[in-house]
Amino acid sequence: MNPRRSGRIELDALLGERELYIWGCGHFGNAIAFALARSSIKPAGFLDSNMAGTEVLGTRVHTPDEILARGKDKVFLIVASSLYAGEMSRRCEEHGFQFGRDYLTHGDIKPHHFEIDVAGTCNLRCLTCPQGHSRKPLVRDMMSVTDYRRVVDKLIAENPLLPDVQIYSWGEPLLNPELPAMIEYNVSRRLATAVSSNLSLRCDLEAVVKATPTWFRVSLSGADATTYSVIHRGGRFDLVLENLRLLARLRAAFAPTMLIEVNYHLYKHNLAGVPVMAGLCKELGLVFRTNYAFIDPLDDLIEYARGNLLPPLMEEGRRYLLLDIDEAIQISRDSPMDDCVSENCFVIASDLSVHRCNHLFRRPENIIANNYLHTSLDDILRQAADCAVCRECRAAGTHRYHLSYVNQGMERGKLG
Repeated sequence: MNPRRSGRIELDALLGERELYIWGCGHFGNAIAFALARSSIKPAGFLDSNMAGTEVLGTRVHTPDEILARGKDKVFLIVASSLYAGEMSRRCEEHGFQFGRDYLTHGDIKPHHFEIDVAGTCNLRCLTCPQGHSRKPLVRDMMSVTDYRRVVDKLIAENPLLPDVQIYSWGEPLLNPELPAMIEYNVSRRLATAVSSNLSLRCDLEAVVKATPTWFRVSLSGADATTYSVIHRGGRFDLVLENLRLLARLRAAFAPTMLIEVNYHLYKHNLAGVPVMAGLCKELGLVFRTNYAFIDPLDDLIEYARGNLLPPLMEEGRRYLLLDIDEAIQISRDSPMDDCVSENCFVIASDLSVHRCNHLFRRPENIIANNYLHTSLDDILRQAADCAVCRECRAAGTHRYHLSYVNQGMERGKLG
């Protein structure tokens, strides 16, 4: 059996009399639960060290050790993580679970990940983001809800087990006034929905929450106005806090199962704010997670790895990083692994063009299809396999640059 083509009958055959657990109750875990529900399969529970003892989607959350100890004869696992799948899989193997027989990964359920950038622009100019320090991007449009529905219909047709839709990439999705209608369409197609926002803007947040997205991420880089403004330039920390509290109230009123996650980007200057923001999240009932911040885009990092200078604002931003760019690139070059975190990830931009890499910002050769609606998945994958930018990135040794930060960041928190 090829687990990457797993369907209802094959999954039933794998399960037998065993209970199915989903490891990870963030967006990916929720999304897989949605996809399984379309085939009338309900997980017995979730695994997540940080959320054990709570419930997600009305289902109990356990510690990984508790369920792994029950053994492969009683338990079947789906690892619901892309970044931590390797570490989670290793722990499964240590407990005697065999891949393809006793556990699958998120990539087996969803072999290709498409980010839909419904807004081609952002309201902030963050120091470590290309929207803040790069020249004009290739795309600045707003996607219409009509085009969005067509995109979703094609995605489902090409992957019937599609678990989720991510409605963001480089843009701020809450700038698109048709975002609530897009989320509502996902609900009608039984898709989990991921939204990510800087939350430093005025918008109809109530309409967005009433549309019931599955997962709402808020990006932060500080626990007070001074620290926050170093990276999130143009943002207002008081407005973020106001919207965070409003978001928690709206969830209680209209979307009680929506997962709200505050993603705190770790820099040299903001570590003291971690317990402060963690405390606020606990007060509001929000999930608090941290990660090592890095600088994008790969456009400039590839050139830097070749010996060229970084743009001035990127050079300024690197001073705040916990892991320096030089060290991250060296870790990438020294890695015995050749895969890339974005290998199976594509971006459908707001003008419907398809971009090979979600970490490139303005390279025209990164566009592998002019219109997703008019291009088959086979053609997209064929173009991706022969993408010159990917060869340049591997030759420069930057293809695992982002994983350097992910792996270092794991040392500061528990594996979920």
